Amino acid sequence: MHQLKKPKVTNQTAPLCTGEHSNGPITHDHSHCKQFQTVVTKNYTLTVTLKDSCVLTENRQVGIVKNILLHGQDIFLVLKLYSEVQSLYTYYL
Repeated sequence: MHQLKKPKVTNQTAPLCTGEHSNGPITHDHSHCKQFQTVVTKNYTLTVTLKDSCVLTENRQVGIVKNILLHGQDIFLVLKLYSEVQSLYTYYL
């Protein structure tokens, strides 16, 4: 059984991409990019696994990270964005 360890980030200013893979999804325009499972910054960690894959975009759209792409110093997120968001709870506790 393999154990997964999160990379330690200490005084790091640039994001760190780990877990290189070639499983996609990827667009034709970004086929030259390297693909990763995880990106770690000083403030957060995003992964393609369900546990750490939810994002809220600047324009308040909810999405799930499906892939992390790296081209040079640029990081791109492949997201599944949701067009409709509803409250989980519809009654008061």
